[in-house]
Amino acid sequence: MSSRGIGRSSKRSSREQSVCSPQKKCTKSTSIEDVVQELDIIVKDYKRHKTSRDIENEEMARVHQILRDDGFNESDLYYIQATNLCTDKMHRSSFLNFQSKEGRMNYVKYSVEMMYLKSK
Repeated sequence: MSSRGIGRSSKRSSREQSVCSPQKKCTKSTSIEDVVQELDIIVKDYKRHKTSRDIENEEMARVHQILRDDGFNESDLYYIQATNLCTDKMHRSSFLNFQSKEGRMNYVKYSVEMMYLKSK
């Protein structure tokens, strides 16, 4: 027998080691009613968001139609300025509330000028 094997233990040396054990599971169980209630809230929020998005799309379609009815082409600078301005909800609402072509034109021109001045 060799002298190297004598006195050595096959056991690992004991050192202080920190062990990262998984966190204990929460003892509170989620009921089916809680899950259904959460899903109901998620569905309602989705429908509300979808409805507002649908309204925005309809309003933008009205903006485009009004501009075409007023005699503007998509290639006109005014058409582009008006549609860009109307991507904002407040500007779109104001634009749609004007009754005359001249009122809409003045509103768009004034708003675009003000935005330009603020950007300087």
